[in-house]
Amino acid sequence: MAVVLHGLRAGVFTGIMALLIGIITVGETPLFAAFLLSFFVLRVAELSTPGSDSLKGSWKGEDHSRMTTWIIGTSFITNMVVPILQYRYTTPSPGVSVWSWVGLLVFVAGSALRLWSMRVAGEAFKPQIAVTEKQRLATTGPYAWVRHPSYLGLIIAYLGIAAIFSS
Repeated sequence: MAVVLHGLRAGVFTGIMALLIGIITVGETPLFAAFLLSFFVLRVAELSTPGSDSLKGSWKGEDHSRMTTWIIGTSFITNMVVPILQYRYTTPSPGVSVWSWVGLLVFVAGSALRLWSMRVAGEAFKPQIAVTEKQRLATTGPYAWVRHPSYLGLIIAYLGIAAIFSS
């Protein structure tokens, strides 16, 4: 049941992304279809990780900076939505290049790093930086090399999106 719910959530979000790109454009461009498929699969995988419960309602009732919420929301709009709309409404269209396909690989790699870090951290994963008494220090997997691999993965994925949409 949980997997179906995760699939529905990811499907709705992927559908919104398809509408932003343009349904006709997605149908005519294999790159965008591959991007949406990757986006859907990675989103389902992210929602299925043990730490994903911290993503649901993590901003409700917790003591955290409103600035953090504002920065995360703004980064999503500027790094995900704006490149898609810029591509869609640029005349003439920038088209698809080799760099767009490289961008898809970069997007998948960054998202995979984020997913890996969520899986390694498990229940201790939080979307915002916070330390609690019960929290264990993750020192394996990507945490052996980077202090915040989830953020790094997100930055890499955003760079991939910029390349995909020639932004």
